[in-house]
Amino acid sequence: MTQKVTDRTPDRLQGLTDEHAKCAGWVLATIAKLYRTERSSAPVDGLDFAVRVGAKSYELVGHSCHGGARAVSRSARAALGEIPDGIARGELAERLDEAARSLGCEWGADGPLVPSIPGPRRSGESGRVPASRPERAVTAR
Repeated sequence: MTQKVTDRTPDRLQGLTDEHAKCAGWVLATIAKLYRTERSSAPVDGLDFAVRVGAKSYELVGHSCHGGARAVSRSARAALGEIPDGIARGELAERLDEAARSLGCEWGADGPLVPSIPGPRRSGESGRVPASRPERAVTAR
C-alpha cells in the first residue's frame, strides 16, 4: 500500500505550534528543577524520566487527551535527545535547562513560568460555551 501525502505518520511530530514548544520547554525545566533539588547525584532512570515527561505534559494541558499532551511530550523528548547511561540527575538538569531554553521556556523568580495554553472558552454557570458561528445572511422574501 502506498502512503498518501495526507496520511499521518506516527513517527513524526505533526504541526508543533509555538505554544506546544513552550509547553515542552516548561516540562523539561520543571523536571530539571526537581532533579537539581532531589537526589541530584543519583543516576537517571530512563523509565522514570519518560513517565515524568508524559505526566507533566498531561498535567500542563489540563488533564485532557485533547490538549496536545502527546505533541508536548514528544517535542520535549526530541529536544533533549538521548540520555547517556549513568548520567546523574543534577548533570542532566543542566541539559534539560538548555533544551527548555531552546524551546522558548521563560523563567521567573521561582523557576519556569507556566505558558498560557489556549483552551475552550467557559461561562460561569453553564460550563462550556460553544464556538462562535458566522452569522447567516438573512434574505428578504
